[in-house]
Amino acid sequence: MSEEEAYGKFNSSRDEFGAAARSDLSNGDTDTCIYALKRNPAVLERMLSRSRADVAVSVITEGELRAAKSSAPAKTSRLVENFLRPVTVIEFTSNDAVAYAQVRAKLERAGTPIGPLDTLIAAQAVERKLILVSNNEREFGRVSGLRLENWAT
Repeated sequence: MSEEEAYGKFNSSRDEFGAAARSDLSNGDTDTCIYALKRNPAVLERMLSRSRADVAVSVITEGELRAAKSSAPAKTSRLVENFLRPVTVIEFTSNDAVAYAQVRAKLERAGTPIGPLDTLIAAQAVERKLILVSNNEREFGRVSGLRLENWAT
């Protein structure tokens, strides 16, 4: 199955996810998206079992995917574009920024900070009550109130 066929199983339109929280929305972290792009069977099965409306990525994740280094940049760009086309991209808002400041401060006070982009992604998921899907359970597990799933296992 080509990547266009696989990702085409979602209805293809991109929407901004609004301010209202949906507790069943799965928000893929960059590592989960990379697993999907590399056709990890476990990740693809979980992703394709959901409707397009139930799978999203943060605009932060979109940026990380678009900035990925590759030995074949044109192919990678095409793969990323095909992957993102049917997925909801969640814009970063002022409310997300407030949550980021709180999450970052709490992690720093505890002496357990995580990477800056991961902190942004986690804070957005906490603020919007989303399920963050990531294989990086060690880092994201430090974030209080974050609902986390690992589809790669």
